[in-house]
Amino acid sequence: MIKQLLLLGFICIIGIKCELTEPIQISQGQVQGLRNSYADEFLGIKYGECPKRFAPVKDVQPWTQTFYAITPAPGCMQNCTSYPSACPTNSTECCFTLNIYRPPQTSSNANLPVMVHFNGGSFTVGAAGVQLLNASRLVGLNQGVIVITCNYRLQAFGFYFSDNITDSRAPGNVALLDQQKCLEWIQQNVIYFGGDPSNVTIWGQSAGASSVGFHMQQQFLKYNEFKLFHRVLFQSWPAGIQPRSLEQSKAYNRQFAQLCGCYPSLDVIECLRNKSAADILKYSSLIKYDIPTYLNKPLTVGLPWDATLNLPSFYLQYGNVDFINRYASQITIPVIWGIDKDEGTLFIDEAVNKSVPLNYLIAKGIVGFLWFPQNVDKISELYNITNPFKKDYHDIIAQILADYAFTCPMRNMSRSLTLAGNTNIYSYVFDYIIQAVQLLYGSSHWAPDCYTHVCHKSEMPFVFNPPNIPTIQFTDEEEIFAQSIGCRWTNFGKTGNPYSSSCASPTWDAFTINTNTSLYLTLDTTGYVNNYRGNPFCDFWDNLGYTF
Repeated sequence: MIKQLLLLGFICIIGIKCELTEPIQISQGQVQGLRNSYADEFLGIKYGECPKRFAPVKDVQPWTQTFYAITPAPGCMQNCTSYPSACPTNSTECCFTLNIYRPPQTSSNANLPVMVHFNGGSFTVGAAGVQLLNASRLVGLNQGVIVITCNYRLQAFGFYFSDNITDSRAPGNVALLDQQKCLEWIQQNVIYFGGDPSNVTIWGQSAGASSVGFHMQQQFLKYNEFKLFHRVLFQSWPAGIQPRSLEQSKAYNRQFAQLCGCYPSLDVIECLRNKSAADILKYSSLIKYDIPTYLNKPLTVGLPWDATLNLPSFYLQYGNVDFINRYASQITIPVIWGIDKDEGTLFIDEAVNKSVPLNYLIAKGIVGFLWFPQNVDKISELYNITNPFKKDYHDIIAQILADYAFTCPMRNMSRSLTLAGNTNIYSYVFDYIIQAVQLLYGSSHWAPDCYTHVCHKSEMPFVFNPPNIPTIQFTDEEEIFAQSIGCRWTNFGKTGNPYSSSCASPTWDAFTINTNTSLYLTLDTTGYVNNYRGNPFCDFWDNLGYTF
């Protein structure tokens, strides 16, 4: 407590508004946050206690002194390579914390809808408390909603499991169990902050969106309903990248343990637990470059750690698209999902840097590697990889990846749910590059590819519109654009419909099977795009299937 009070004093000395909120009594003890002109912030609250490495998170224990929730906690263990505002300042294994943002002076009986966000980052980087995800302005400009961000374990810390899947020391999918524990904490405690536990939207971008899909499946298979949430919002869900089979994940796990010097061993788990966190992190990253681990599933080269099917700890039975199609008639909750125009650019340019021309032979080789040799001719013909003298195919390969992993699964699932009678499906295509693009990306590996492409994650600064971030500078027009997006997102959280008369025009109509309608989000013209990438591209992938 003394450390927290000293920090509060320092904040006041440097001139940042430092008004404390009223004390709030929750299940574990008393909490106070900071109030600014936009929101009450409660930062770094524990939702669980540290377990031993690879084990499920433990229930949070009560505390006796007031917890001053005034600064974001560290992120989970990582070496962050994202752009500056998306990276935590430090990280730790003991990272089971959340952040709550509510309108100022919200009363305990306000009964506000709740939006819970899981960060993206390929399950390897990112954190709940980064500058990019500060939701103060989002809730301040759009009164009537509470936003919560949750940390969860990454890389091997969150996804490694024992060969014996009943071994409780390392049961697997514990990153998803972290998220579940956070959702359970919210069910028990959000009412004390003025939130409504029966009106919860879960929401994520990229790997965070994958997490939302996994929670939909696990909750539905476990309860035949959604107990912990009631609406879902997906930004850039790579739904075409399927969770791994047990056999695939065991191959990854063995290779990882071997890199750590723990396989074979009499007790692999104990050996791995005796390694330093830095070593676990090091070899978690190196597994991406260990070719034998992904030859049977090449698309996973870009996602070295992911959820696994058929683990009893957090049960998943189906691939993403397969699950939605199987249970479409029973999935009646409202859904938003959407993509960035150039989703594949970052991933392809990272694999084959643009300083190296991606010529005809390399392009066809990549297609054969990722989608198997028997499909090379069909895919090459569809995407016009036919000119041996074309100097560079980076953008074409990136478009193929975007269609397969992001865009076409979204259309496929939208059609399935709509045909089954769900009239609350909303999709979008984001197509805008912030003018201060070099400031945003800095020296991260995202630059300069994203100076000229609407990269994966391009919409994030506009969605959260965080306050006082030096690397996120909007023009006046961009600020209006950002506020219109935040208005739509939060209205969905409030009502299940992203349209409100207070949001910028046009209205956001639900997806229709005849036109495959998506809202087209860009600064100059925000309207509609019909059948985006549908015929012939998504028709082709729907026919070929999402099983690679």
